[in-house]
Amino acid sequence: MATMANSNYNALEVTLRRTLGRAEFLAAYTYGKSLDNASGNGLGQGDNINPIDHAITKALSAFNVAQNFVVSYSYRLPFDKLAGPKRLTDGWLINGITRFATGFPVYINENDDYSLLGTGSTGQGNDIDEPNRLPGSLGFKDPRTAGLPGTPGCPRPLGCNPYFKTTLFTPEPKPQISPTVVMPQLGNSSRRFFGGPGWNNFDLSLTKDVKLTESKSLEFRAEFFNAWNHAQFQSPQGTINNTSTFGFVTGANPPRIGQVSMKFYF
Repeated sequence: MATMANSNYNALEVTLRRTLGRAEFLAAYTYGKSLDNASGNGLGQGDNINPIDHAITKALSAFNVAQNFVVSYSYRLPFDKLAGPKRLTDGWLINGITRFATGFPVYINENDDYSLLGTGSTGQGNDIDEPNRLPGSLGFKDPRTAGLPGTPGCPRPLGCNPYFKTTLFTPEPKPQISPTVVMPQLGNSSRRFFGGPGWNNFDLSLTKDVKLTESKSLEFRAEFFNAWNHAQFQSPQGTINNTSTFGFVTGANPPRIGQVSMKFYF
């Protein structure tokens, strides 16, 4: 049976550019939604399509970001008004990019083949099996408050306060023929329907241009990525079979990184 992938994307996009004396700003905001039934080929993000009903696997795209606000800015420092050699006072510039955004969708899945559809053996390494979802609020929690592991009443190594309420998800029933017959069935949860932790990031740089001759110049640059060292958490684990990590954030993007460089233009 042939399968058909499809997707759609809708968004509101707003851009604003402004120059104020020595300062320049460029701000952009996007409010969008991307849906598909396969976000890629073998990305480990539920890219198999249900061979019986293609619509079942329709969900948020793996790369969907519901809200994204980015502003870039630069400011020419007024050191050129100071007395002294122009090579020292001219060409000082502060640049920055600030981003606030919602997180990527959490990939909810069940790593087995209780549906007996055999999608895990297609070569992409992905099952389409999903757990069952019970009604109720997901109760999102700050990853910083995962709880203290090993304390009384909290034996789990990652803590006892997951990012979302894991008790709302239960595994598919295992098919069997005795002592009672349990027919194979696919869980009712969507593979992606809510987002993980978002971004709060500032990248900053300080540059100085030095004119040597008509055709030659030097550029000194000091850069800081994630300048204020905010924790940029990755998405929580969404595989219900991984009972020790299901619902928990297990990683973060790099902390503050700084570098200094010099370029010679000729």
